[in-house]
Amino acid sequence: MVKNFHKVSWYVFFAVFAALIIFSLSSCVAPPSTITRADRRDKDREAGETAWERQARQLEFEGDYLGAYEQVHDPYLDSLRPDLRQWLLRLIDKMSLESLQSLRGWEQNNELRCRVLEKIFVLLDESQSRSDDYAAILKDILINCSLSESARYRYEQLLQSYLSGVERPSFTVGCLLPLTGEYSDYGNKILLGMELALRVFDDNPPGSYDSGIKLLVRDTAGDSDRARELVGELVDDEGVSLLVGPVTGQAALYAAAEAESRGIDIITLTPRSGIASRGEHVFQHFLTMENQAKQVVELAAGRLGITSLALLYPSSYYGREAVQLFRKYAQQWGAELVRVVSYDPTSKDYGPSIKELIGVEKYAEYQQQKKDYEAWVKEQKSSVDEEEAGKSNSVQILAKEIGLEADELFKDSGEDEEFMTRPILDLDFSGIIIPDFYQRIRLLVPQLAFYDLTDTRFFGTRGWNSPELAEDAGEQVEGALFVDAFCRECAEPQQLVEYRDQYELMFGETASIYDAYGYDTMVLIRRVLAALQQDDQEINPETIREKLLALQNVPTITGITSVLPDGEMEKRLFYLSFQRDEIVQVDPVCNQNRD
Repeated sequence: MVKNFHKVSWYVFFAVFAALIIFSLSSCVAPPSTITRADRRDKDREAGETAWERQARQLEFEGDYLGAYEQVHDPYLDSLRPDLRQWLLRLIDKMSLESLQSLRGWEQNNELRCRVLEKIFVLLDESQSRSDDYAAILKDILINCSLSESARYRYEQLLQSYLSGVERPSFTVGCLLPLTGEYSDYGNKILLGMELALRVFDDNPPGSYDSGIKLLVRDTAGDSDRARELVGELVDDEGVSLLVGPVTGQAALYAAAEAESRGIDIITLTPRSGIASRGEHVFQHFLTMENQAKQVVELAAGRLGITSLALLYPSSYYGREAVQLFRKYAQQWGAELVRVVSYDPTSKDYGPSIKELIGVEKYAEYQQQKKDYEAWVKEQKSSVDEEEAGKSNSVQILAKEIGLEADELFKDSGEDEEFMTRPILDLDFSGIIIPDFYQRIRLLVPQLAFYDLTDTRFFGTRGWNSPELAEDAGEQVEGALFVDAFCRECAEPQQLVEYRDQYELMFGETASIYDAYGYDTMVLIRRVLAALQQDDQEINPETIREKLLALQNVPTITGITSVLPDGEMEKRLFYLSFQRDEIVQVDPVCNQNRD
């Protein structure tokens, strides 16, 4: 019995030991609930990838896009899986023209076949191939593909042009813009305007632009040497017909010099004056100080008759350039800059410059007269007792009733009292021109008011066109007049209003002068191309230059535009003013209440 007891004890021991081992092992394994669905899906995908998927990925990796397409095609039609559809479209975009032509012959799915046709058209169009196949592709697209109105019109125009024997000219524009770096905000805005003008965002065939213009964009990153190198690359490697850009002054100088040496036309997009004079192939399309000075003086002297002017300018390159140009146009309009005074743009105290503007001695004399007047007023107030105060009140009431000033009634009453009139700051100018930007003007204008320069008209350049200035300075800038090539608030012309609405709808932000100039640059280039087509002229630098110089009084959203003989594109600018803390477009002939 003892023996049996020992035998049972050993059985129990081994059973407990085995249970402990099993429990220990199970505690090392994560419970099923800790395995995520994503883990299971990844494992299922790895385990469930079919042979055709592995084969298709391998073929795509090897560059056999048509072979990969054949592997994916039938599984997509059987399942209509969205990921497989995207895979097929990606493969179509990667295929060569030869592979696409083969695929066109057997693809029966209409959506995929139309994508193949559109891709074939793009490749044929880029190669400037105008074979019978070109027309056949266009007809196939028009007959069998679902198209938007704009896309259908586009294809119909291309087909009609081909069938009538009129070939679209090859017009490639090389675009030099700072898309990265310090000036990238300006460059990207200009590019959006260009693309909007070319209807890139319409439902057009991929890669094709309005009027046959192709845009090759290169990033200068704001670097002058890179801009010069890119001119050579676009001319030598891409065979561009025309260059547009750069934006910054130094880069524009470098690029213009390189373009001129190669004999190709370039439209720079910089405000720096004098760029257009660098060569016969150099044009300039951005608002310059020359354009602004000319129209500010015309506004003041020619329209309002204010011929005695003062110029208060920042002591910077911008300000010194303004001085030369305002002197030039003041002389042309028979006006005189009686005071020309600079101020330190880095300072916040403009007092010394304002005193110099008024005249140091004149201001000192005025200050003394003002002190004497204030002392007299104080003395008069202190010497009046209650009885006299009552009498004075009675006199004022009586004067009001009979329509006289109180001091006139005192004179008429024979009172032998001496009266002093408030001194007036006698200026030898009726208007002040301040060519600067709102960040400094908002500090400068209150100080002008402090020195009693409140009864003279302010004139400004495009730097005044700022809602922030209207809000910050308020009444102190009320009635000031300034010019700009872009107006966010104007209700006319209609094309400007439509452009602002279209831009905001398309990009979800407010339009600016930069994208507007990009847009108008392409509008002018389209006019050049249309003129070349109409006159059946060959596209070369000489004919392009001829048509650019012929652009006169062209309505654009940045103002009526004319190309001057030196290549600068001059604008008829907007006349703007501040009224009740808002910027408004004005007719300056009717706005003479302050002179």
